[in-house]
Order: sequence, then structure tokens, then C-alpha cells
Amino acid sequence: MNYQSKVLEKLKMSYIFNDKDGAFPIVFIHGNSSSKNIFQTFLKEIDYPCFALDLPGHGESLHLFEYSIPKMAEFVVEALRELNIINPIFIGTSLGGHVATHCLKLMSARAIIMWGTPSFTQPIQIGESFNLEGNHSYLYTMPQSSDDDLTKLYKEINTSFSLQNLSEFINDYNNTDSLFRETLINSLSTGNYFDELNLLKETEIPVLFIHGKNDPIIFEKYIRKISDSIEKSSFELYDNCSHNLHIDDPKQLIKSINNFLIINVNIIIEEGQH
Repeated sequence: MNYQSKVLEKLKMSYIFNDKDGAFPIVFIHGNSSSKNIFQTFLKEIDYPCFALDLPGHGESLHLFEYSIPKMAEFVVEALRELNIINPIFIGTSLGGHVATHCLKLMSARAIIMWGTPSFTQPIQIGESFNLEGNHSYLYTMPQSSDDDLTKLYKEINTSFSLQNLSEFINDYNNTDSLFRETLINSLSTGNYFDELNLLKETEIPVLFIHGKNDPIIFEKYIRKISDSIEKSSFELYDNCSHNLHIDDPKQLIKSINNFLIINVNIIIEEGQH
């Protein structure tokens, strides 16, 4: 078995880990209406200690009465403390990148890698960062959605397609607390979040932004602008990918992670066969 699954009983948070040795733990955080299981390939192939958590309201973790990015970051940090994880390397996709950035308010980290994450400022630059027209991203704000609509969304945010990945995508969406999407949007609209750009600048850790050129939700220009404004930040563009790079090109992602950490954190991740 290449990874194991456990639940932190105190926090009711589910996680998977690869039980490998190494000085630098890597923590993966999934996106909106997803789960820890999207990172199974990474935990199998990366030859360093890796952990992937189900955020509150997702997968097998506990449900809350209301949700916000700061609250989810608190749960993640508490979980990492219970697991005796210090100074991790955070890797997040979409919402997971926002949660990872908020964790920097509560604990130190060695580096952070994100894709599909337009780092928030106060106020959020909605029109500059998000494309809200001509796609089904609004489903991430709905309590429930039909399988047909979710299939359309899946095809928009992934350039690769398989029935298994589609089924897992729909299951993760349906397994997410129906209150999550609505209350998260409400919390953002009331300004219940930290200025992520300032957090990344203040912590001065290495940052890697990766963007899929065919992403229908996030504007490339905004990601480049954010990356250029951070001293230790770098940017990579994947020409043939959409929003979910972990689905579209996991092999290239492992290479990017490997190269970035060799340069910035001085560790090496083994490149596995896919």
C-alpha cells in the first residue's frame, strides 16, 4: 500500500499520508467541493513525507455550522500540530491555495505552491481575477447541482477526461456539506478573510504559482501580476491544461514541484512513473 488513511478523532478530520521518511513534510490541501483523494498519485510517487487533509465540510471530515477560509485554516493548523508537523511545504489547488496562505498567519512554512489560486487582496479584485461569464463556476456557490451541470463544469476545468475522474469529481461535490458553498461565499462577501498578497509578502517564503492556459475561471494576467509583486515568487504556465492541473498533467506537476523545491528548499522529490 502506497498511502494510509486515518482520522484525527479530536478534530474529526480525515487525512491520508505516505509514511515516508524525510526532514521536510509536504501538506496538500484540496479545492472547493473536492477531497484529499485527488492527491493519491502524489502521495504514491513523492518520496518524502506527505499528508493530504479533508477540509471541514468535505470528504470524511466534520461539518460546521458555517465556513470561512480563516476557520478552515485554523482547523488545518490544529491538525498539523496534532500530527507534530512543523515548517511544512504547503501545496494547494484553488481554494486549497487560499487556505494554505491563511495558514501562514498561524504557523511558519518553508514554501508554498499553488495552482488555480488567485491570491486575494482587500477588497477582492473580482473582475480582475475571476472570469464569471461563460462557464459553470457558479456551481461552486450552489447548495446542490445536477449531474449534467457538474459534468459540464468538469469538462470546462479539465482538459483530460475519464469516466472514473468524472465520477470521483461528482461524488466529491455531492459529499461536500451543502451549507459549505453558500456560507463560504457569504463570509467572503463580508470581508472575512486576510489579505493574502500581504501575507505572502510578509512571510518572505518561496512561492510558486502555476496556471493552466485554458483555465476558464482564473485570469492568467492576474496570476502573473500577483507573482511579479512577490519577491521570492515564480510563475509557470501549462499550455495544454485548464483549472485542475492535478488531473490534466500530474506528471508535469511533480516535475515542477521537484525543480522548485530543489532550488528553493534544497530537497529532491523522486519522479515516479504514471
